[in-house]
Amino acid sequence: MTFSATDGKKKNEMDEKELVPHLQSSHKRNKSEVNQYGYAFKKGISSVQDCYFEGVGYEKDFLPSGNKYKIIKENLRTVIAEFDDYNRLINRWMGASQVGTNVRGGHGDEIYIKLKKKITKPKNKDEAEEKIIYHYKLPMLKDMIIDYLKVPDNYLSNPQNFMYFDASEGRFISQEEWRDDIHYKERMELNGDDQLPATPEEAERQGFRKLMWFKAIYHGSTSGNLKYVHSDGREAIYEPIYKYTEKTLFKGKITTTKKIIVGYKIMTFEDNPVQGPTYNYIDESVSSEGHFLFDMLPYYWWQGAAELVDG
Repeated sequence: MTFSATDGKKKNEMDEKELVPHLQSSHKRNKSEVNQYGYAFKKGISSVQDCYFEGVGYEKDFLPSGNKYKIIKENLRTVIAEFDDYNRLINRWMGASQVGTNVRGGHGDEIYIKLKKKITKPKNKDEAEEKIIYHYKLPMLKDMIIDYLKVPDNYLSNPQNFMYFDASEGRFISQEEWRDDIHYKERMELNGDDQLPATPEEAERQGFRKLMWFKAIYHGSTSGNLKYVHSDGREAIYEPIYKYTEKTLFKGKITTTKKIIVGYKIMTFEDNPVQGPTYNYIDESVSSEGHFLFDMLPYYWWQGAAELVDG
């Protein structure tokens, strides 16, 4: 954030207290206007724009949309306020998750989600004018994953409702860059088929941990595949090696076949981009919400490889 020289006093006040927009406005506000999901503002009394401290300057770069923006703190959350060419607030994006330093790559990368805006209109002339409410709750459903590669919620299924900040680049990147440079390229390079242990036993020696079968259904666990993950973000999938035996009963009239697992072999992403191993920026044990946003949602949008989308 940047402050003008005349804003020194206000900045000191902000250092002691997080900037909460409705408290910074010169207009009087009724406590009933503050909603558990965000804020509600009455038209005619003040605008949403009044809530943004004038000393907070625009960032030097632009959002992928080409619009300017400010970085603001609201209720201890980082919010990106997006403005059009006429300095009107048009969108607000809330920081939803950030990659930590315990993984191989993506340190400090962030995902922002567009806050839902709801306008409520008065029922009669005696009531207050319409209110605009921005929701802080992430629009996620308990049953958001219904079946393979499908998100039933329209908000989640639209990548335009999410924005990616690449810490190494120091900027918000476009949807195409997120898909091509992060999801398709960087993720595959960080996991690397040639860097994975060849067997489950070797994986355990290297510190990988085995996941329960129901946490690996997208990697073929219902067919017997095993999934191992490492705290550095790498993932390894192993498929069973079967030995088949036949037994004939009743003088050759009935033959039964039995298969026995005699070992496991590594499944590479190159050979199987649908069920093969992929890199995780956030381990589910660290943050299930973060893992969903960084590692699962992009697969619902863009599959595991570009050729799958093209196909």
